[in-house]
Amino acid sequence: MDKIIEKELSYKLSGIFFKIQNEFGRFCRERQYADALEDKLKKENINFKREFPIEIEGKKSNFVDFLIENRILVDLKAKPFIEKEDYYQMKRYLEATNLELGLVINFRSKYLKPKRILNPKYSGHSDKFVVWDRIKAFTLIETLVIVIITIILSSIMITYSHIGEKQIVLFRDQVKVVEVLNRAKFLAVQKFSQTEADKPCAYGVHFDNDKQTFLIFKDLDSDPLTSGCQGNNKYDASNNELFEKYELDERLKFQITPSSGGIFEIVFIPPDPTIKMTPNPGSSEATIKIVDKVNSSNNKVIKVNNFGQITAQ
Repeated sequence: MDKIIEKELSYKLSGIFFKIQNEFGRFCRERQYADALEDKLKKENINFKREFPIEIEGKKSNFVDFLIENRILVDLKAKPFIEKEDYYQMKRYLEATNLELGLVINFRSKYLKPKRILNPKYSGHSDKFVVWDRIKAFTLIETLVIVIITIILSSIMITYSHIGEKQIVLFRDQVKVVEVLNRAKFLAVQKFSQTEADKPCAYGVHFDNDKQTFLIFKDLDSDPLTSGCQGNNKYDASNNELFEKYELDERLKFQITPSSGGIFEIVFIPPDPTIKMTPNPGSSEATIKIVDKVNSSNNKVIKVNNFGQITAQ
């Protein structure tokens, strides 16, 4: 029977990739996913080299995100879909390093599926995950998906010419809010592992309906090691808590429930993280609606529950 390349290690890495997407969602940056993978590889005692240099044509000007156990190359992506160049690039890396297997992981995919790429120098393998040793190895389903995506994007451009750019602006700001929420959650989990004395108790996101702004803040109320982060968990502008600030497009506004005086806050308290919402800490779910100021029927919705799950509608 033909062997599956690096079967056990591949299964173990796939489990780690799924955990990372479940924890951080689909809209973080590649660097954030790489930081999370590095942390989990250390916890699993898996040897790795990050940003490993690849020598091609005598130059070490190419870098792969991870070399795992000196056996598997791993390249992380956070994009709508993987392109042909991503496969060609991994093939070049495999040929340059004389390794058999590379993995390309796109965390933006709704259904995470690590793509296995084999070194064309090797033959006789039956890889039962996905065989990517030739670019023609796109499955029929994936080809259809690409065609459908192309049709959808074409339809969007046609629609755009009729209804104006506000739908695009709505979608863009919805994605930005989701990214900011996931970033705050990631920062909270990441910061908990650090030991500096003045580290934040938690990280949160502060929404201001009136100013149409939203920001990430560091909750500096108390020391989580002694008090369990039981302060008021609210943004204090006078306490140097501002971390990053963003603004909605001037044509849009927030409609958030629950809120108080136009203010809504959600705080991620490590290590789980635990979720607290203001003004109602007992809320099981909050709805963040981004609305067209002229036509409120044009809107995008983001929901956040008390387990930290973030969904865009």
